[in-house]
Amino acid sequence: MTGVVVNTKIIMMILLAVFAVGLLSFLPDLDVYVYHNWAQLRHQSPFNQVQFSYMVRSQIVSLLMFSFTICLCLGIQVAILLKRVSLPQYYEQSASSFSMYYFLYASTSLGLSITLLNGDSDLVIPKWCNQVSVCVSGVLTLQGLLGYWLVRRGHPSGMTCYYYSLLLSCLVLMVLAANYIVFFFLSFDIIDQEWPNI
Repeated sequence: MTGVVVNTKIIMMILLAVFAVGLLSFLPDLDVYVYHNWAQLRHQSPFNQVQFSYMVRSQIVSLLMFSFTICLCLGIQVAILLKRVSLPQYYEQSASSFSMYYFLYASTSLGLSITLLNGDSDLVIPKWCNQVSVCVSGVLTLQGLLGYWLVRRGHPSGMTCYYYSLLLSCLVLMVLAANYIVFFFLSFDIIDQEWPNI
């Protein structure tokens, strides 16, 4: 049971960290955003533009401090829980919950990829990106289910193969993420070149 609790807290820390990174990435562009959208925002705010920017900035900083505090508390709880059990016990207790979390994440990604592939979205994403995402998410979903079954059945050789397949999946995901990042930066040049036609 301890392994499940630790995994849940670690996942909460990761989600809060992603939320904090999103807030940090928006903070430098806040004034620009408010300036360009003030025509719509001023009807919904009793403040002037400078006061509104300051208020939003202070609220973002408050959310960042809240996220940092919760992450710190969760980290302390994880450290205390791990001191009560040995690492082999933690691995044994957390393997099945990790596989289930992995399956849920992969199946959610699969559903999102299928929706983007088949739906009429305002986002102009190349079709091959969605096709690759569907294939990878499908494989990861099956991998999560297989891993959960192997953990519950307790096959040592199957578990070893499962962990090696997880390592391979991580490498594939890192390569795909790097390609998406490169494509993201190249898309600005493509938009600049094709802007007259757009």
